Amino acid sequence: MVIANPLQVKAIAQAHVKTDKIDAGTLASLQAAGYLPQIWTPDAETERRRRLVARRYQVVRHRTRLKNEVHSILHAHLVPKCPHADLFTARGRAWLAAQQLPDGERAAINRHVRELDRLAEDLAVLDREIARDAIEDSRG
Repeated sequence: MVIANPLQVKAIAQAHVKTDKIDAGTLASLQAAGYLPQIWTPDAETERRRRLVARRYQVVRHRTRLKNEVHSILHAHLVPKCPHADLFTARGRAWLAAQQLPDGERAAINRHVRELDRLAEDLAVLDREIARDAIEDSRG
């Protein structure tokens, strides 16, 4: 199977009469003459690496949503900004634990922090796998 690059197949785009049958014939003629511009299709290893990076991206997005949710809860209860650089470091978490919040909100924050810790573990595993792939890559 050959996948043609649609941006480079000008013969079809400029045709006055366009039907599937005519387009297929034009593509077949271009392929037979060696003039059909093809796109690059990734091999199985490249696809696997893409999925791995996509999984990492999803974990990072989920982590960001959870952090935003914690900030939103604090903001809704007029808790001042954390005096530390990052609310989710050890010092920031100690400050967070000392804040007065309703029980339900405290429980939600605790759930989010536990989930953030779990995501950090997942992220570390993914990062190690991506790094190992990069080191073992024979392409350079």
